[in-house]
Amino acid sequence: MNNENTFTCYLIGADSLLAECGGLLLERGHSVRGVITDAPKLIQWAQEKALRVIPASSDYGAVLRADEFDYLFSITHLRMIPEDVLATPSRAAINFHDGPLPRYAGLNAPAWALIHQEENYGITWHRMTAAADRGDILEQRIFPVSQNETSLSLNTQCFMSALEGFESLISRLETGDSNGVAQNPDERTYFGRHDRPPALGQLRWDRAASELDALVRALHFGPYSNELGVARILANGKAFNVLRSGVEAIEEDRAPGTVLECSETGLLVATGAGGLRLSSLTSSSGEPVSPEEVLQGMGMAVGDILPAFATEDEEARDSLSQEVSRAEAFWRRRLQAFEPIELPYVGTTRPAGTLWKQEVDLSPLGGSVSRNRLVSILGAWLSRIGGKSSFSLPLRGWRKAGDPLPGVTSPVALAWLDLDLSSDFDAYANALEAQLEMLSERAPWLERPRLLL
Repeated sequence: MNNENTFTCYLIGADSLLAECGGLLLERGHSVRGVITDAPKLIQWAQEKALRVIPASSDYGAVLRADEFDYLFSITHLRMIPEDVLATPSRAAINFHDGPLPRYAGLNAPAWALIHQEENYGITWHRMTAAADRGDILEQRIFPVSQNETSLSLNTQCFMSALEGFESLISRLETGDSNGVAQNPDERTYFGRHDRPPALGQLRWDRAASELDALVRALHFGPYSNELGVARILANGKAFNVLRSGVEAIEEDRAPGTVLECSETGLLVATGAGGLRLSSLTSSSGEPVSPEEVLQGMGMAVGDILPAFATEDEEARDSLSQEVSRAEAFWRRRLQAFEPIELPYVGTTRPAGTLWKQEVDLSPLGGSVSRNRLVSILGAWLSRIGGKSSFSLPLRGWRKAGDPLPGVTSPVALAWLDLDLSSDFDAYANALEAQLEMLSERAPWLERPRLLL
């Protein structure tokens, strides 16, 4: 396209919307100086377009400071950009936000809107400032939310509206118009990186079926990454995930939590207002299970009443949700780096790709020796007989506060042992014991679908 009002820009982001917007810029003759990303698909797209790729994990600010360009477009980049980098474009740094600012600033905005049962939603293109999602609004699109909307479908709608808004934004920028409308701070709502649904997503049967259904739909992301959580039902220390649900009319005199029906179409449970049919059920680790298997696993039957949510536990569980979220990156790294210790004399006949495991109860060995020192001794012994200096050691029941929510939170901590067998034992033990003490205080990880890990 021949366009005399062209401008120069850089793009930064991690998802396919960046490529779509970048394609629009190229079609209209604008110069994309580079793409800042670590996402393999975007790296491939940029290379196919003969565009420079700058790793987002690098000091990309140095590249921008060394160049003269008009705009920086942040499109699906979920990290804060330093203030000095925002000042590098000569005209403006512009961000896409998947919410109708000033409301629903922050992260996971579409899901929070569904949890709050919003009837309308939207997206925003805005100027970037040092404070997150506070800059002047340049383009905004508002649209209705359908009754059965999920995070998956609402994110798709946001994607389409973002492209429409970006095309209009390009037309404005081509005329030199980058003026925006200031946000009203009194209308601002914000959801942070570690905000999570109440009670770790546990369904509260005293609430209306429509409210619970909204939570289930909000936590349905389809095949895409879901850092927010899943809806859960819990009884007798067994938890199951609920991926889909539907509101149904029932007799009004049924106690909340009563299991009314168990069939191929799911479990029908009475709530504070109406019935909720639970379907697409999985175990806490993500394996599909039938409604019958769910009831059997919880030791329940049709006619039984699922446990009520204790009001006095609400504040503690909400606090636990935040703690678990903050610890999640640490545990993810530990789980991804899991390295078992192979022991001799346990036999060599076992299916390929499987591991033998053996639990050792340290409590009878207590007394004058601390449990931290016992683990240090055990670790050194395992290292010597296994011939391995670095390995993982799972520790069940290690948290001082215990397992806060059996069936939902994992009772296991994961220590990392790194031994130099030629070094002094006390130096090794002191370092390991400091780690073990840290693990005893750290929040657990969730027993959650493998997709979410």
